[in-house]
Amino acid sequence: MRIVVNTPAGNIGRVVVERLLEAKHDVVVISRHPEKVAALTSNGATLVRGSIDEDAIVDRALDGADALFWLTPIAFEPADYMAWAKDIAHRAASAARRRGVGRAVVISSIGAQHDSGVGPISCNPVIEKAFATAVPNVTFLRPGSFMENLLQHVGTIARGGTMYTRYPTSRKIPWIATRDIAASAFRALTDERGPGSRMLELQGPEDLDQLQVASIVSEGIRRPVAAVEVTE
Repeated sequence: MRIVVNTPAGNIGRVVVERLLEAKHDVVVISRHPEKVAALTSNGATLVRGSIDEDAIVDRALDGADALFWLTPIAFEPADYMAWAKDIAHRAASAARRRGVGRAVVISSIGAQHDSGVGPISCNPVIEKAFATAVPNVTFLRPGSFMENLLQHVGTIARGGTMYTRYPTSRKIPWIATRDIAASAFRALTDERGPGSRMLELQGPEDLDQLQVASIVSEGIRRPVAAVEVTE
């Protein structure tokens, strides 16, 4: 199969590409920075250099493609992220329809049934609908909070042994590692399922609150770590 991956340098996309290459698929990656995907291209991936918000780049990448892995990255530019995210998804879905792409795997999020009040993931209902109407076989993966997001606390843990969180410290939330999301994406891209849309929620074995997370991190690094709730 010829499979296009739009975020090959990310924690999920990189693992998806690695697994597809190991399985001997023809993989096309879209990236503005060849140096970030050099290990993948040296192992056989084909690079289409450019940005995912350039129609010509996405169209070129999808030429002859059987499947598409799509993840809308969190971006600090442009200022109106929501409008940008919806727009590039619509354009990518249209390109997939035009090129006759038969299968897509789209990274969404738990909570994607809400189109407001949930921050950046509010764009996901529109993104899901765009691909559902454009591609015959599409799987939407709705993962919980990425375990790798805990890396944002490295600085405050190093300086004062503290994780600052906007969540109430006693509220349990679902967690999952990005490598496990990638494994689900790989299976969905390469299975033999027929036409239709499906949605899979992805969660780890146990929901955890911030106090439990801090305790686990503390055990892992062998130093005390506290979780402290702060306002936005």
